Amino acid sequence: MRVFNYLILMMLLGSILGACQGKTQSVDWSKMTFDQLNQHIAKDSTDDIALRYRAYLQAQSGNIDAAIVDLSKAFTYSPDSIQYQLQISDWYLRKGNITQSLQLLNELTTQKPEYTDAWIKLGEIHLIFKKYDDAIKYANQGLESNPYSDKALFLKAYCFKELGDTAKAIAQFQDCVKNNPKNYEANIELGILNMKQSIGEQYFKNAIAIDSNRIDGWYDLGMFYQQNDMLNEAIEAYKIIGQRHPQFPHSFFNVGYIYMQTLNIPDKAVPYFENACKIKPNYYEAWFNLGLTYEKMGDVLKAEKAYQQALIYKPDYEAAQEALQRIKS
Repeated sequence: MRVFNYLILMMLLGSILGACQGKTQSVDWSKMTFDQLNQHIAKDSTDDIALRYRAYLQAQSGNIDAAIVDLSKAFTYSPDSIQYQLQISDWYLRKGNITQSLQLLNELTTQKPEYTDAWIKLGEIHLIFKKYDDAIKYANQGLESNPYSDKALFLKAYCFKELGDTAKAIAQFQDCVKNNPKNYEANIELGILNMKQSIGEQYFKNAIAIDSNRIDGWYDLGMFYQQNDMLNEAIEAYKIIGQRHPQFPHSFFNVGYIYMQTLNIPDKAVPYFENACKIKPNYYEAWFNLGLTYEKMGDVLKAEKAYQQALIYKPDYEAAQEALQRIKS
């Protein structure tokens, strides 16, 4: 899950929107419609910025092939914009064309070995396939061109984490936040790796200070409190998620779990489990725990219905099967 989130984040960081730095624009291309861009390009087919924005719109609509064609043309007319090449490699990757993505990146690192982001992208692709040694090698190449690259340090740290070398992972993540204290993901990872240490709380709070709207910072902070028996603080963190992201079922589930399993206050747990089930009807764990809560309260009929709902979504759910047998016996 974390690997997936990290890779998606890295691909977004490579977004084409960042490729126009250093180029003066007299038009706000971002406000142009697709038809307006077509009309402009029909008049000036060599305008790399217009081609770039049309490529972005093509990619947004899922037409990756057309996006690659447009951005390749843009690169022809603006060969110094090597960010275009990096974006095209991302799109090849999105299509599942790993070979072309790697080929383009290898060409880019050969032509521009000082271009750190290309080395990082090579490392990220190898991370996808769990080729951690290769990913670390490319991260090191990126650090040779830019010793302060927090993205390269993050990639290297993540590989060490996946390899189970916690000490090296922590050291690299710490270097990452030293070079860029606003690296959200690095603070989150340091919090996770220090889940049983008091410093973990601070790392999660650092991440929240960087971006308080993201769910994972609050959720991980709540998990930190929950795992360290700071239950009131955990409930508050989960409630903040519920207020800001009312369609996120897991925070409601966790509050219900604390009230029912840990604090033994089942009547307080009911609305939280019900909310989780309403938001995510196939959340069989929530249905099961709602059943346990009703059973604990002595409401056998409601408990039976909840257990049956759990089994609708997971027919082989042994815990729910056993619970049904228990209340029927």
